[in-house]
Amino acid sequence: MSACPQAGPKRQKMRDQRASDFVDYFQGIDRVEFKQIGGTNDVLYYNHYNSSERLRGRTMEEWLKFSVSFTAFKYNAFDTDLIPQTDNFDEYKSKWDEITDFILELSQRTHVKPLWIAPDLHSYTRYATGAATNNDVNIFVQAAAQTKKCLEMAHRLNTECFLFWPYREGYDNPFRCDLQREMKLLAKLFKMTAEYKERLCYRGQLMILPYYEHSEYKSYMLCENFKNDSISKRYMWDAMSCLSFLRHYNLERYYKICAAPGHQLYLTSVYDGLAGAVVVGDEDLKVLVVTIKAVIDQGSPVIGGFNLNVRPRRDSADSHDLMAAYIRCADAVARAFRVAALLMAEQMFSKHVQQKYSSFGSGPGARLAADLSLHDCEEHLKKNHIHYNDMFSSSKSEYWDLVFQRYLDGCTNV
Repeated sequence: MSACPQAGPKRQKMRDQRASDFVDYFQGIDRVEFKQIGGTNDVLYYNHYNSSERLRGRTMEEWLKFSVSFTAFKYNAFDTDLIPQTDNFDEYKSKWDEITDFILELSQRTHVKPLWIAPDLHSYTRYATGAATNNDVNIFVQAAAQTKKCLEMAHRLNTECFLFWPYREGYDNPFRCDLQREMKLLAKLFKMTAEYKERLCYRGQLMILPYYEHSEYKSYMLCENFKNDSISKRYMWDAMSCLSFLRHYNLERYYKICAAPGHQLYLTSVYDGLAGAVVVGDEDLKVLVVTIKAVIDQGSPVIGGFNLNVRPRRDSADSHDLMAAYIRCADAVARAFRVAALLMAEQMFSKHVQQKYSSFGSGPGARLAADLSLHDCEEHLKKNHIHYNDMFSSSKSEYWDLVFQRYLDGCTNV
């Protein structure tokens, strides 16, 4: 028997039933192309995103893999976005097989590929107090079986990532739960998933999306009916709690983190390239440029790509408006990439950073990584008669913030 399970034959019945059901919801909209100059009414084009242009050693298409778009990009989904919720597991598996056949057929027609698939372990009523961390072993088994089937379908669909969103994994009162047991159970589900991924020979990247209390992505992912619940403390509260969890249970080599622009992304990008995906919405240019710098600093594109969290206005009800919203968001990210790449190439700020930490190039600073002790620090202080008031010097934060803003203002044609 082969160590890598092979996908079974497609269901002819489903193909016959669905082939005629394909509807082009974007009739009259051509493939979105890059144009430097367009007409007044011709706005459905990219002004900054040029897929073949090379920046920082790679093409823009390689750096910026967008999802939830309708051009040559990709999409992502929870299993319950594709199949209806059901408490019958056999029916769940059957529906998955049917929709996967359909998706594969559409992928051949449209060349649109799924970026990530995720098991919905948060919206079912049975997961109200947790999926992996539930006090009922039958719920854990249900979550594990659902994850297994979802992972198999991700393998069949050749998705680039498989995502966990452990929104329900938490507690309300430590007097009423066994925290250590629950965290071990969550780690067990992650470990079983990683092991089964290897058995499947699935090449996609495993990812975790932390809770992110103040992230817009939380409300984007979460149904209105589940915003108020009894779980007030999440095990995957933010990027750092997620990183600590993965390292404590030796799971960091299997998983990367899906991060929102800002502090969470900057931290994950520092830890051995553990940033696996970026969620972007209506951030301004300054935020996006700094976000792109964190991605470039990793040395390679984020494997989970950029999820465009676009929410058109309520009165924007046709396909042209929806497409315009995605184009604007994708173009904003592409423009930010151009600006960040230019800033880093000119090394204006890198020289400032070098000078800022220049004191670590000699004396006790140079010895910090080797054999410097607390006693050595004290002796250095006495020997050089250093006074505390002499140590303070301006960081010129206001000046450099203005330099950064002036640079952004001057990049209108980038």
